[in-house]
Amino acid sequence: FPVNYGNSPYLGSVTATSNQTISNGAFDEDFLVDLFSLEAGDVTDPIVLRDTVFVFELAEERAENPDTGSFFESYLPFIVQEYSREDLPELVIDDNKLTDNFNTAYNRFILGQ
Repeated sequence: FPVNYGNSPYLGSVTATSNQTISNGAFDEDFLVDLFSLEAGDVTDPIVLRDTVFVFELAEERAENPDTGSFFESYLPFIVQEYSREDLPELVIDDNKLTDNFNTAYNRFILGQ
């Protein structure tokens, strides 16, 4: 499975056919760092995901598919724009600090009341 923190829909999902609990690792930074830091012959310390304990060993390394890299280079601007569009309102508008003065401002500046 890919390095995909948060299981972004733009990348392959963190899944394993042998145990679906592994999909929870997509939301655990330490899990991904431990797995993708393994060298040949290394074994992880026990990793707990939900109610299961795992120990992983690096079976093989595979080179990135060249088509994947070129796909992301062309698709990256769209991904960045999409995330910016979704996240910007949450970053800019804090409901705890926002006072809705629309009607007051509309009445004063547009209607002249």
